[in-house]
Amino acid sequence: MVFLFRDKSIINVFLLVILSMSVHLHFFINSPQAVFDLENGFFSWLIAHYVQYWPGVAIFVLYHGLVLSQAFRLNQVLNNLKMFPTNNFLPAMTLVLLSGLFPIWCTVSPALMAGHLLIWLFARLARLFNHASPKTLLFNTGIVLGIAIICYHPFFILVVLVLFALAIVRPFNLNEWVVLLLGVMIPYYFVLTGAYLFENLLFFFKLLPKISWGLPIKMVDWYTAVSLGLLAVGVLFGLIYWQRFNGRLLMQIRKYWSVLLLMLLLLLALPFLVSKEGMSSAWLLMIPVTAFFSAAFSVPRRLIMPFLLFWLFFTQSVLHNWYFMKK
Repeated sequence: MVFLFRDKSIINVFLLVILSMSVHLHFFINSPQAVFDLENGFFSWLIAHYVQYWPGVAIFVLYHGLVLSQAFRLNQVLNNLKMFPTNNFLPAMTLVLLSGLFPIWCTVSPALMAGHLLIWLFARLARLFNHASPKTLLFNTGIVLGIAIICYHPFFILVVLVLFALAIVRPFNLNEWVVLLLGVMIPYYFVLTGAYLFENLLFFFKLLPKISWGLPIKMVDWYTAVSLGLLAVGVLFGLIYWQRFNGRLLMQIRKYWSVLLLMLLLLLALPFLVSKEGMSSAWLLMIPVTAFFSAAFSVPRRLIMPFLLFWLFFTQSVLHNWYFMKK
């Protein structure tokens, strides 16, 4: 299966749809659920007031649409930026494969919706390198980030990412940092103005992110432990194989990888900062994990290791979700 995605072919689009259906076979018994927490942003409000009332078939289609569209978009961004020695469909395959690793990732959640915003944010950060009008781009990127935080509050940690990413891809310029932070505050400024005019300041304070320290997983069963172990192994192998070709890339592309590595390290802390979300918020972590894990599928010349990793993750995803469904 892995070798089919090593080429950039239109047939891989249909193979990805089949893979998504196969990883989530349990949906043919029970349709995916819509989960939300009204305290974590606009996406939750959207799910609570609309999506949760949709018929099961519609939520089934929406879930696969969200996963596949993120897979295709991330694959397109990485290929356009020449992040790998050759263009392929392996990042898209990897994201679809990882989507079934935990039952909470098999739901229509605010974190799943926010994945698109994270990919968009990374694509905008990559454009900062030698951009002709960096302040305009930074201001617009800040606005995108501010809107993303309003839509999904755990996105607040990405403010740190954007500031450090700016330091990676461009020489330090205080004015650019100020412009970026002003862009982040603009959406909240308009919300505060509206809340003040309508005498509802409580609404504004509800849109501020909240931190809830703790463990994202309260009870760890064997299936969850295996999924966590496989995820760690996948990231480790991905980092090892990524190092094999990273040194041969252009300086510009190595900076893109540095931004992704920083994103990976920051988002590792997110589930612990917003433990109330559980492993749901960890879906954002899958964007950088997918990029690095894809190296474990694309770099090895012999397909033994990629083949083994693929079927281990596929089997674990199917078994974990069937086990969870029967509980």
